Amino acid sequence: HTSDLHQEKYRNCRIMATQVNQSAVIGVWRNAPLPESLSGDSRRLTALEATICGCVHGLYNDKIVPTWPELRKRLEACGTEIQYDQDKAPKVSGEATKTNGKGTWTHMEIASVPLICARLKDVYTLALPTSRSPLAIYLKQEPEGFSGFCWPVKEQDLDPFSKLLWSESRTFLATKMQSCDMKGGIAVVAKALHERDDLPPSLKKLSLGEFRRWLWHALRPNKALMQYDPLNGNVIRANKLTRSTEEEDRSTSPEEGTEQGYLSSSEEEAGASVHAVAAGPHSTTDAADKTARTSDPAAATTAAIAADFGTTAAAAATTATTA
Repeated sequence: HTSDLHQEKYRNCRIMATQVNQSAVIGVWRNAPLPESLSGDSRRLTALEATICGCVHGLYNDKIVPTWPELRKRLEACGTEIQYDQDKAPKVSGEATKTNGKGTWTHMEIASVPLICARLKDVYTLALPTSRSPLAIYLKQEPEGFSGFCWPVKEQDLDPFSKLLWSESRTFLATKMQSCDMKGGIAVVAKALHERDDLPPSLKKLSLGEFRRWLWHALRPNKALMQYDPLNGNVIRANKLTRSTEEEDRSTSPEEGTEQGYLSSSEEEAGASVHAVAAGPHSTTDAADKTARTSDPAAATTAAIAADFGTTAAAAATTATTA
């Protein structure tokens, strides 16, 4: 009994130390200098802040947790339409390129996004990276009508989709996808499928986060509608559907007649904790559970910061922790 009390006291101390460490790191980030292309150009900084806000709101609309890997991919795909006179263009060390006639954000500017969000403390809440989850940047004020995140999911996630959706999914996969191999993990394949024009009505209504969740369940053994190529884990293909698959699907799907006929009430239960960050959805989302574990949260935080933002931010985090 005495040993249990000591262990509980030790756990509480570790939690408090981690919270203090996070506050100290975020405090350092708020005072960290920005790249010269931003600090010396208020127009460019304002434009980047607007782009960040748009990308974070986009992730909320897609019901995807706004982790740093997800946000970074969207920022890299965004351009800036700021026009400069040739002699007044900012010096960005040759990093800026052109995409469809638009200037792109440099690597240093994108890497400084967490610092910018830390400064905007009235707009964003930062959850620092740990051994099990990447950095996440949440909105202080959730968008109106936001009902919770659908991605990433936990291993024990319950199937929230209706029989109608699975029936239409089975028909779609059997008629449109039987001879089609899709390269990439869940995030890549879900995006490619989500953009198709020939989706059935039930799948068209899903957000991108819900679509990833549907694909995750379609790959599960109890559905077996799709599978990874056993010789190439980077390829997903539709299975040849059988009667036994249909009967098993009927026994595991929720009843029809739920809201909009596509999602069941377990959707609300499964996504009740809005700010719970599961394994981070990187570009290799399917390998999230293979992230290395460590018993020291402070060390994990410093290592994760070093991996994402370089040694300068990591050194600042170490200094803040020591202080």
